[in-house]
Amino acid sequence: MTLSQTCRLLALNSTIRKDDTYTEMTINCRGTIFKLHKNIVCTQSKPLAAAFKGNFKESEDSTIALEDDEPEIVDIMVRFLYEQSLDLEATETNTLLLLAVKVYVIGDKYDIGALSELAKNKFEELVGPAWENPSFIRALEIIYKQTPDRTLKDLAIKVITVHIDKLLAKEEFTDLCKEIGALALDVLKATRESGNKKHDPLVGVVLTCTRCNGERIRNGFW
Repeated sequence: MTLSQTCRLLALNSTIRKDDTYTEMTINCRGTIFKLHKNIVCTQSKPLAAAFKGNFKESEDSTIALEDDEPEIVDIMVRFLYEQSLDLEATETNTLLLLAVKVYVIGDKYDIGALSELAKNKFEELVGPAWENPSFIRALEIIYKQTPDRTLKDLAIKVITVHIDKLLAKEEFTDLCKEIGALALDVLKATRESGNKKHDPLVGVVLTCTRCNGERIRNGFW
C-alpha cells in the first residue's frame, strides 16, 4: 500500500468514526457513549475483543462499560484506533505530560502497543522541561502506581537525577517518595550512581597496559 493510499484509508476511518450509522458496538465510559466498529476496535485490542466472546454480558448487548477510565483518555484511544495518530491538547484537568502518561497506561491496559509507544515518545519529549510543573509529581504517582514496566520510570528517573537538589526541596516530591518506596529506591540508586561517576577520580582516565601492547583500560575497569 502506497503512502497516499494509507492516508486516504486513515481519512476514511476518521470519517467513519464520526458517523455511527453502521456501528456494531458501544463503549460507555462514565456516561460518555462511543459508538464504534468491532472490526476497527477488536482487531487492535485483545482485551476489548475478549469482552465480546463467550457468555459475557458485553457479548449479548455489544456494550462495554469502562467505569475505571477517564472519558477524555478513552476518546484519545478511540481516535488512535481509527486514525493511527496521537494528537494531545492540554485541558483544565490534564497537562500534556499527564495526558501522555495516562494514554500510555490505557494503551498498556488494553494491549494497544502502538498507542503506548507513541505516548512514550511524547512523554520523553515533554518530561525534561516539565519537572518544575506540579503535574510532574502527579505523573510520577501514576507511573509508579499504574505502569508495570520500567519504560516511563527510567525516563522520569533520568530527569529526577539531573534536578535532584531542587526536587528534594519540594515537599510534595519528598512526600511521594515516602509514600512510594519503589520511587525512593530508584532515586537513591540513580543519585548514588550519578555521584559515583561524578566523584570517581578515574572517570575519564585512559590507561595503557604494557603487557598487551596498547590495550586500553577505561574508568578503572579491566
